[in-house]
Amino acid sequence: LVMSRAVRLHPLVVAISVVAGAIAAGVVGAVVAVPLVSVVWSVHSALREARRTAGG
Repeated sequence: LVMSRAVRLHPLVVAISVVAGAIAAGVVGAVVAVPLVSVVWSVHSALREARRTAGG
């Protein structure tokens, strides 16, 4: 819950990303997963907003 508030992601998304990161790359993957998902979501949101304001 604390991490989900810090990165503004749903707690379920945080839990799934930690589990997926742990399965894919162990402890390091679990640590890196949430910031990576947060960055990907921020880029996705920014691109969606830019497309929306560009008239698309």
